[in-house]
Amino acid sequence: MDSMGLSNSAYRSRGYQLEMLEASRKENIIMDTGSGKTHMHVSR
Repeated sequence: MDSMGLSNSAYRSRGYQLEMLEASRKENIIMDTGSGKTHMHVSR
């Protein structure tokens, strides 16, 4: 459970989100509205 009481298993990353997660570990990235930025932040 996270700080908001939600189970992390309820969220599944999409392929492009996993790619962006890897890229964000190397450099700053820009993501469009609705692309899952909050989910990516939690995944880091």
